[in-house]
Amino acid sequence: MDCPCHGSRFSPTDGHVLNGPAIHGLEPVEE
Repeated sequence: MDCPCHGSRFSPTDGHVLNGPAIHGLEPVEE
């Protein structure tokens, strides 16, 4: 998943940061 605001990339499976500038992963979302 790519953030259009700052360009960070996150894993679509668990939300951890693949590429910064973000230093923290995404929180899980309940479906």
